[in-house]
Amino acid sequence: PSRPVNGSFVAMSVFKPKLLSALSQARGHAYYLYHSPQDRVCPFRMAQAATKDLRAGGAKVKLVEYAGGHGWRGAVYPQIRKGIAWLEANRATYIRPGVGVGSVRFGMTQKQVIALLGKPDKVEAGAGFNYIASRGFGMMVSPRAGVVNFRAWSRAAVAMFQRGGVTDFAGVTHKGIAMGDTRKQLLAAHGPPTRQTPGRRPALIYQREGLTFILHKDRIVQIDMERPKAKK
Repeated sequence: PSRPVNGSFVAMSVFKPKLLSALSQARGHAYYLYHSPQDRVCPFRMAQAATKDLRAGGAKVKLVEYAGGHGWRGAVYPQIRKGIAWLEANRATYIRPGVGVGSVRFGMTQKQVIALLGKPDKVEAGAGFNYIASRGFGMMVSPRAGVVNFRAWSRAAVAMFQRGGVTDFAGVTHKGIAMGDTRKQLLAAHGPPTRQTPGRRPALIYQREGLTFILHKDRIVQIDMERPKAKK
């Protein structure tokens, strides 16, 4: 559930869904499957079934075939390199309470954020780094404290005030909740909120996790995360 891994390279493996937990936990995760159609130890149909079921669960999956049957065959290291490159390009962007979003962590400096993500689409007043057009999220980066909060957006949330391109945030929370999910899905994954605000766009606040979900027409359109307060 804490999702410390961003992507998985799975080679010549078995797939037995009856022994697994719910595949909905794979949502947003990246899987590179490497399997031979001539494999008689772990039948190729397992890789095909995994591709189908994982995609149905919202995962990113690429199935790559190689000849020769079970085991590492041919140009092994170049193939592994290709798989790792694909995972890096398709790595999951997780919202991890107390940690950060994707590769960006709480406390990182402005220079560190730019080194990871490139220059912001816009720099807002008060050191707000806006990546809404390119990545669907932004953050406040204090000159002294570094990254102190994140805000992930959907086009439905920013249409009223954002001019130009907007990208729906494509990541998920550590419990598999994404933009567009319903209130019911949110409550099933994260449980009851600490409190809730009324209105046309209610906010469901999870104080312990530092997460706030903004809903519109009963669907999530915005996710905010605050840096945890230092313990006294």
